[in-house]
Amino acid sequence: MTFKIDGVDITPYMRFEGLKYTTFDLDSDEAGRTLDGNLRRSRIATRVRWDVPCRPLRWAELVTLMEILSPEWVTLEADDPVFGHRTGTFYTNNNSISMKITSNDQGQELWDGLTFPLIER
Repeated sequence: MTFKIDGVDITPYMRFEGLKYTTFDLDSDEAGRTLDGNLRRSRIATRVRWDVPCRPLRWAELVTLMEILSPEWVTLEADDPVFGHRTGTFYTNNNSISMKITSNDQGQELWDGLTFPLIER
């Protein structure tokens, strides 16, 4: 699977169980319900959203990933199940980390629970 943000492969950070893919339509101002209750659609575009859960991360990995996600807009190259392999402009917001800190068998702290959205422009 290809999943790169600004050229950086982030698959090593990902937890694949829970990866969520959503498409959503953008309608023009002409869309809506008429007075008799019929729905009028006027789709102008379809966009993509990925919700990306991460495996437990060491501190340095967490910092690296947060730096990758910090620009206002990022370029995502991914294998898209609807549109095929493609590149697009995305943003992320509201990154949450549950702050569950555990240790691995080498005694390193692991930060667990980071999930972030990537929403197409």
